[in-house]
Amino acid sequence: EQGIPVAGRGNTAFMRELSQKADVKLSNSCCRRMKETPARQFYSKYGIEGVVTGLRVVESLMRKLNFADYGALRYSSTYNTLISWPLYAWKDEDRDKYIQKYDLPLNPIYEMGYNRVGCWACLQDMFYKDSRVFTLQEQHPKLYKVVQEQFGQQMLNLLVAWAELEEFGFTEEDLDGLYDRCSFDMFYNAHEETKKKKKKSKD
Repeated sequence: EQGIPVAGRGNTAFMRELSQKADVKLSNSCCRRMKETPARQFYSKYGIEGVVTGLRVVESLMRKLNFADYGALRYSSTYNTLISWPLYAWKDEDRDKYIQKYDLPLNPIYEMGYNRVGCWACLQDMFYKDSRVFTLQEQHPKLYKVVQEQFGQQMLNLLVAWAELEEFGFTEEDLDGLYDRCSFDMFYNAHEETKKKKKKSKD
């Protein structure tokens, strides 16, 4: 009803332009309702003036952009508090060494192949080869089915527009194998080929 779930800054630039091309509505209302608003209310209720997070810039493009814009210590109008990223420069090796040194427990979801812990229905990374949608389909097929039934056509429209394959007339029936890692390569490779052609034409 609200639109395809895409959190945070994915609602700007690339995703917004693509959504207009594909005639697909985007929404970050789930993020706002289930994370931002409850957190803001909690901080306000208990007088919390600063929050320390474990976010790192290597984790995603969005986090790189956030860090570039605001740095490791910033005031957040969303949460009405200061937010600090003390681990912003840590690489995966730094994280792994720390975990090993202090024998810290890991969230079991990582053992299933997920590379992030977050909202399972978020489609922010659906254009990446390591998208969580692949792992969702493999490890939690029932949840994947929910996403497919709810947003399948919109996902297909976005992927077709992204790869510029509108002429082939893909339908939602083609979506079953779409997030099979091999099937997805068709869209990914078409997108990369289109990028190369556009670059050549500019040169």
